[in-house]
Amino acid sequence: MSLVDTYPDQIEKLKNAFERGDLSLYLGAGVSMPSGLPSWEQLVLMLYYDTLGADITFPLQPFPNYLMAIAEWMLGEKKESLDTIIRKIKRTWGNNFYDLLKQNLYLNFSENGMPVLPPGLLEANRTLESVVRLCAASVPGTSGVKSVITYNYDDLLEIGLKKINRNNDFSTVWASDTVLEEDRIPIYHVHGFIPFEGEGSGMDDMVFSEEQYNEAYQNAYFWGNMIQMQSMSNDTGLLVGISLADRNIRRLLDAIKRAPLLSENYLLIRKPKYTVPEPDSGDIKYINKRALEYLEIMAYSGIKKEHKAYDQITGIITQIYDFEKNYFNDIYSDFGLEVLWYDDHDEVHDFICKIFE
Repeated sequence: MSLVDTYPDQIEKLKNAFERGDLSLYLGAGVSMPSGLPSWEQLVLMLYYDTLGADITFPLQPFPNYLMAIAEWMLGEKKESLDTIIRKIKRTWGNNFYDLLKQNLYLNFSENGMPVLPPGLLEANRTLESVVRLCAASVPGTSGVKSVITYNYDDLLEIGLKKINRNNDFSTVWASDTVLEEDRIPIYHVHGFIPFEGEGSGMDDMVFSEEQYNEAYQNAYFWGNMIQMQSMSNDTGLLVGISLADRNIRRLLDAIKRAPLLSENYLLIRKPKYTVPEPDSGDIKYINKRALEYLEIMAYSGIKKEHKAYDQITGIITQIYDFEKNYFNDIYSDFGLEVLWYDDHDEVHDFICKIFE
């Protein structure tokens, strides 16, 4: 069954919130990545690649794809956290870091070295298209989306609204001193704003590196935290393209859960794809090899008989997967979220469109 068919009651509740003008959207990287924008981890890797290219003089200039592959391999070999890598990158680039960030964020939006929006931006990204259409169906102060909270630095939503001539009903907010415009729906960029064209927030208002995250966490009056707390505790929320990897979101959800307020927040999330290793695969050989290495140092260990090893190894893996499936809902419920599972990303488009149809 599709997402729409599985959750008719939740669609009805979201429809009602939309009609009341009481629906807040929370957008993560999953909304922007189908358009060719990188995830946070990929963005860090790209910055690292540029830093290698700037800092190291090579006897032979390597192809960019090789330097990227080498950078990826080195990050894995060094076992160094990405947060530590960012500190080194920022120190290398100094005041030019923001420009480097923007260049890499929109790296795929260029032609012959010039910034160019890809044709069919909305058509090629059905999740973004449905979010744009949902926002466009809103009437500020009356019905529809009350606010948008995005954890993305890009302005793809604003670009999409501009393409259909609805951008005048929305206001982009990225700093505490931004003045909210009357009769406009706010789009809050709580981690900073790097627009495709024009100037954005700059590094002072960015939440990108570890120290910036820590500063935002520890400041109870950080404007982004206050906006999120208010929306999550008072409005009906729909989280799209968010994996909850952001520890700040988890912390805020935990705080709201303990508050004496009733709120409904729905998380759209793809069902995990589980794979079991094939017989004689590299994965099975690796597991057997490591098991033999642990044999000498772990008590009560043993060696599985060869004809039984594969079935027993995959049986254990399957049991672990089953355990995770059973407890995923409980974990997300602990954050006060109702999970809406789907198999294919195209289902998200149809689900969101049902809210305003």
